[in-house]
Amino acid sequence: MNGLLMKYFGGVSTKDPAGIYAYVLVMKDLVRWLLPIAVCLLLVGARLERRRGIELLAGCRYGTAGRWWRSRFWDSQLFGMKAGIAMLAAAAAVDAVTAASAGTAAATGLSALLWLVHMAVILSFLLLLDLTVFRRFAAGALLLLEGLSFLEGVADRRLAPFMWGMWGMYCQSSRYDSRFGISSGAALLLEGGLLLFFYLTGSVRQKRAGEKR
Repeated sequence: MNGLLMKYFGGVSTKDPAGIYAYVLVMKDLVRWLLPIAVCLLLVGARLERRRGIELLAGCRYGTAGRWWRSRFWDSQLFGMKAGIAMLAAAAAVDAVTAASAGTAAATGLSALLWLVHMAVILSFLLLLDLTVFRRFAAGALLLLEGLSFLEGVADRRLAPFMWGMWGMYCQSSRYDSRFGISSGAALLLEGGLLLFFYLTGSVRQKRAGEKR
């Protein structure tokens, strides 16, 4: 899997770990995995900051805190997904031009799906944290959570199915690693549940904040 799409969006392979050199390779691949996630977080975070100045007017326009949150959440998700799809398309285009190995169509398709769903969940957590006093540290905290949870899953494979940082990686799925891989269906269901949880939590928080006003 030498293509850009699989290198940056397929995840980190730990199928054949061996010695300190393998650990260095894992860390290198983890940094590469975090790069497009960081780009999406920075783009959405910058957009949120830019729009923060007009939020009072936006709140008046939407009428209720719940409607404002719903619009803000899905608008930001759409923006983030467009950025993610653009990066995936660029990587796929480069692979096509350079004739780089990108794996089978099923592998690349599943890699893209897992990454996009995972990115949507990360963005939903970012949007929830943006409602709190921790918003300035949200992007860094999410990248740290992604990296540390992945490394914990590598250190103890029994914990891997419960580690957030593993769920979006094709190279950590049972389709790629039949011995230690995580079920892609289970990962997608878990992430769908988390996305709904973050959305509903933000909605409840905003409604309560609106009632206090």
